[in-house]
Amino acid sequence: MYIGWTTYLKQRFQSKRAGMAVGVSLSAETATFTALRSKGGESFVVSEVSVLYSQWQAQLSKWVAKQKLSGAECHVALAQNWYQLLQIDRPDVKDDEINDSLVWPVKELMGFDKPMVLDYFDLPVPLAGNKKVNVVAMPEDTIKEIVAGCIEANVRLESISVEELAHCALLPVLQEPVITLTQEAGEEIILNVVKDGHLYLSRRLKGFENLGSFSAEELRMGVLDSLCIQIQRSMDFFESQLRQAPVRKVMIRINAAQTAIILEQISQAVSAEVTELDLGGVVNDPSEVISNLSSLGMALTPARNKTLSAKPVVADEK
Repeated sequence: MYIGWTTYLKQRFQSKRAGMAVGVSLSAETATFTALRSKGGESFVVSEVSVLYSQWQAQLSKWVAKQKLSGAECHVALAQNWYQLLQIDRPDVKDDEINDSLVWPVKELMGFDKPMVLDYFDLPVPLAGNKKVNVVAMPEDTIKEIVAGCIEANVRLESISVEELAHCALLPVLQEPVITLTQEAGEEIILNVVKDGHLYLSRRLKGFENLGSFSAEELRMGVLDSLCIQIQRSMDFFESQLRQAPVRKVMIRINAAQTAIILEQISQAVSAEVTELDLGGVVNDPSEVISNLSSLGMALTPARNKTLSAKPVVADEK
């Protein structure tokens, strides 16, 4: 998903920092920056830092200068508090006319009270025979602040996206469908169904923001029952409504100390292999320094896009 500032920024920045990518995650209170270096087809973590959101523009400039990242391409993800996401019928117009055709129907559904920027991303397959698009609405002022911050920091803004898409980059591009459960500290769990690197289904699961505070005993006493139901429902929807082969793998990366117990309980409840999402599949030797999944996912965007461009999606119906 791209916001239409890319052309201007590419024209402004003539110098490029090859092999370096910056991912930025902006939430209500904090901003996290992650830098990756690509070499020989592998990605290496250079730095990750979190700052107060109120200071993110100035801190990004200082961090870029310190890490010598001037000219690096930058990809930004917004946390849920910054955008609204909904799924609607795809307008029956040419691709270059879709954004304009979305303005009025989306405005009626969302009820904007301030200027918004709209963008969309397609579903890889029709939903029950109907073509749908996922529409994202972001405040125009927020987009302008992101552009200004990147210009000031001297990084090349390539895309502005959302957490659901950022987390797709946390696993390798696999032909088989996978359910991922990911969670930033104190936030809702994001359930994605990903196949061939493309997002087929995404849901936010409320009520699990404090999952990390439960003891092993509490987790074994039914705390995870509703989570398991949501996983199974998503598996059934993917197979029956999207007419895809069954999901056989569930990968989990959530903010909880009792991860092993969570994996154990979910394994007993769903008909799939359940494992921890190992970031080593996309980053060489990931360390404890990685704390923010969204900024890492955005820093991985160039490598992921390169893989996807070499492997077009093929949506096989059952």
